[in-house]
Amino acid sequence: MFEKPSFRSPVRRRRCIVPACGYYEWKTEGKEKTPHFIKARDDSVLFVAGLWERWNAKDGGEAIESFTVVTTEASGPLKSIHDRMPVILSLADCGAWLDPAISDPTDLKPLLRPAPADLLEFYPVSKAVNKPSNDGPDLIKRAG
Repeated sequence: MFEKPSFRSPVRRRRCIVPACGYYEWKTEGKEKTPHFIKARDDSVLFVAGLWERWNAKDGGEAIESFTVVTTEASGPLKSIHDRMPVILSLADCGAWLDPAISDPTDLKPLLRPAPADLLEFYPVSKAVNKPSNDGPDLIKRAG
């Protein structure tokens, strides 16, 4: 994020927080990929660090707004699924992440740490999550 030119401006001026009840990650074992749902142990909302961008078409078409999730190294048992995880901010850190007075990206580095290992839990879910047209609460139920 600090080296890539495409993130230079967003990290200085367009930081956002993505509220989430959890996220999916796929654990690879051999040729098999098993989806897992990762969430707060206490079912609280996760505040995920993000960057947003607006792209304007040269032909004057409709602007497209998008965001990306900022990631860091995985913590604790999550390392068994994937080596990266979203940056999950504490409520206290959200203000600093969104503070427009912080324009030097190096001042944000202390916020880009892995979440405490005991904050999250994860479990396997149905492979139905692999199809984007599937939606609903069944997608976060424990498989098995």
